[in-house]
Amino acid sequence: MLDSASDQPVPGARVTALDAQGTAVGAVVTDSDGHFTLPALPAPGEYRLCVLRIGYRSAMTQSISLTVSLVARVEIRLLANPVPLDTLTVVAQEARVERQLQYLVDAGFYDRRRKGFGYFLTETDIEKHSPIRMTDVLGELAGVRVIRGDVQMPGATTMFIRGSCQATIVLDGYVLRVGGIGGRGSLPLDELLNPANIEAIEVYPSPAGVPVQYSGYMSPCGAIIAWSRR
Repeated sequence: MLDSASDQPVPGARVTALDAQGTAVGAVVTDSDGHFTLPALPAPGEYRLCVLRIGYRSAMTQSISLTVSLVARVEIRLLANPVPLDTLTVVAQEARVERQLQYLVDAGFYDRRRKGFGYFLTETDIEKHSPIRMTDVLGELAGVRVIRGDVQMPGATTMFIRGSCQATIVLDGYVLRVGGIGGRGSLPLDELLNPANIEAIEVYPSPAGVPVQYSGYMSPCGAIIAWSRR
């Protein structure tokens, strides 16, 4: 994976393999040298690669025909797409050492927060909203849309990413809801997660930055990964 202007490697890009029907069948993140290796795909056939990386335009390759004996080598060049930021004012103050919970350290929560993909909220951040429902906490995040219930789901409250694309929900490493388009019949976010029981939460409004260990469960709709209090 290379920057189209500088020819420099692009690390941290998410590469998703799509089959002929557009279904994601494998995903991986490029390493520090911009290299990636997709695991064995389900069957020979036509595949395309979708690439997402913050600061670059998304890219989609042409169809690649794979046979049982063929190993395809692909070079992808990404066009820069800088993200404009508001004016940042920095006020120096005495540094405070954050108390880190060991089970969140082991889960990689703090490491992922340092990398800067997605949103990361701790118990303190959650309680600032005095939430009754989980959507009370997440509704103000950019790229996240809360849609209330309709005739088919009266009184329900659920979380959607990018319009009608429903996010995958993971609690303590276990998938509670697999994301996708529509999502009729699946439980809404507020019935799956109670803010009173959540110690920390990670919100990824798109596939970019979603931890690799959850790639097998991810849809193009992003993910909400929660960690319960202990």
